[in-house]
Amino acid sequence: MSFLENIREALRSIKGNLLRTILTALIVSIGLMALVGILTAIDAMRHSLGDTFASLGANAFEMKAKGYNNRSRRGGVADKQYPAITYLQASLYKKELTQREPAAIVGVSARISGATE
Repeated sequence: MSFLENIREALRSIKGNLLRTILTALIVSIGLMALVGILTAIDAMRHSLGDTFASLGANAFEMKAKGYNNRSRRGGVADKQYPAITYLQASLYKKELTQREPAAIVGVSARISGATE
């Protein structure tokens, strides 16, 4: 059989079983629409979940200077005391980070206790 004969036979088969052909095409199209709908719903849930965690601070970090503790001595030698992070250093870091990542939300805050410098 040639290719042209195969095409003619296929068209005759479609005409002979028109109801079966329509039902098959309808079922396939419904299945594809359901698949697209499920994938869209999964993406929407994933996006919503990511936004929820972002609002809780799961994608946030805190940067602070390493503290000095008089009680932590190793072998009689005190740990190194690191300088505090200044407001200028924090502002420069914020400016640099927002230039690299325009979508980033950066904030600078200070935590003050009774024994501040």
